Amino acid sequence: MAGKPYKDLEAEQIVSAAVHLLPPDKTIQITDVKELVDLLKDVVIYNEDNSYTEYAGQGVTFTLVMTDGTQTDIMAYNPFLVIDGTGYKTKYEPCEALNHYANMLSERTEMPASANNMQEVTFQATVIEVRDDSILAEPADDSLESDTADRFSIPYKEKQVLQIGDTVEITYNGDILESYPAQLGEVYKITLLEQAKADVMGK
Repeated sequence: MAGKPYKDLEAEQIVSAAVHLLPPDKTIQITDVKELVDLLKDVVIYNEDNSYTEYAGQGVTFTLVMTDGTQTDIMAYNPFLVIDGTGYKTKYEPCEALNHYANMLSERTEMPASANNMQEVTFQATVIEVRDDSILAEPADDSLESDTADRFSIPYKEKQVLQIGDTVEITYNGDILESYPAQLGEVYKITLLEQAKADVMGK
């Protein structure tokens, strides 16, 4: 029997909500339930069907604690919706929207860590001065970094010898410090792309 089991659900009826994603076996508290309620209102279920146990894939389970003290578990597991352990065939799009919403929440919780530890930004630059433990480089005209500064002082302690005029690719964490010459937050690597031609180098 087709129907919308949550068509009358209101955010005010929910005390707390969380979602568990498997994989990657992660639980997230949902602070703003209004978006979740709007998605649940659109859910359509058809006939009861517990063959979801034979399927493999990601399941996202929403746990709602209601103002009347009851708790309900809703697992979006396309093409099934599992309500408190009972499976139903479900309309694809609303179920997929729930799955997408859960993964979006998961990505949001990971953003601070990835922004600090994993973000990698690259740009090309030309070496204009070589010092003992750093280089002075001029970013390529088409790089975003060239809008910030016309030259960067970059730590460089590698064994590979760079020369004035070399074209390099610089990988860093995206932070640019306000100084002159400008400095980069954390430099991960400097890759030599093209060596300076002999006539460019000083004789």
